[in-house]
Amino acid sequence: MRLGFAGEPTPKAVLSLGPELQRRVGDFRDWDPEQQDNWRRRPTRKAWGEDHELWQYDVRSLDLGLVEDKIDRAIREALTKFLLIDSRPRRTALVLSSSVPLPLVSAALDVLFHRYQAPTVSLLSAAVMSTLGAGMRSALVVDLGWAETVVTSVYEYREMRTSRTVRGGKMLVDKVHDFIQGRLSMSPTHAPDVDRDKKQNQHSVSFEECEEVACRLVWCRQVEKPCMPPHEDGMTSSSGTGCRPLRSRTSLLRCRVCRRSWYLQKQ
Repeated sequence: MRLGFAGEPTPKAVLSLGPELQRRVGDFRDWDPEQQDNWRRRPTRKAWGEDHELWQYDVRSLDLGLVEDKIDRAIREALTKFLLIDSRPRRTALVLSSSVPLPLVSAALDVLFHRYQAPTVSLLSAAVMSTLGAGMRSALVVDLGWAETVVTSVYEYREMRTSRTVRGGKMLVDKVHDFIQGRLSMSPTHAPDVDRDKKQNQHSVSFEECEEVACRLVWCRQVEKPCMPPHEDGMTSSSGTGCRPLRSRTSLLRCRVCRRSWYLQKQ
């Protein structure tokens, strides 16, 4: 969840709604050494990683009242710690994806209207706001979300077409866990424990550790490949891959990346 003021380039607060925000008064389990060292002993009623999710697309078994309380607590913490303003009625803009279920939108509006007495709440599309923030009128917006990745084409501040895939952050963390579990199974020390976890269909590494590895170590670096010769009017270049010069030397072009040369010929 991101909160900030209108007209500023970056948000003032970026909050993650994890299990640490769900503790009650007098709950000191986070300072227990046994709980910190052994994540399996932490009491939880949900599956692996679901404690870090605010909501799911399947809202049939979702407690909307609990979602409202989480949103209320996050907004109140942002107002007192980051925004440093009081909670008097203010005009609010809510930027959401157009695929958010209506019960979740209704829960967020109930928090803003009833608990913070917002006079007006403007619902804005995340893809359109990303295009507007980039200073463009039309763009192709790729939203790498948690549950899915959404590709939206925006033309003149309107969403024209949307495509989505389940290859998102959740699948990335699952793949990172499978990779770490596979590497641990090759170690003679951890192999018995990993084999037992696989038979019981359990995880060998905590969600926090997998997420930290995915955020810090899993990244892609752009590889500078040799450029192909450009095609101009009345000119042809080598049809193969790689930097292969033509025999008929008419004009010379040099690539700025690989520092190689191509010779172009007329048709």
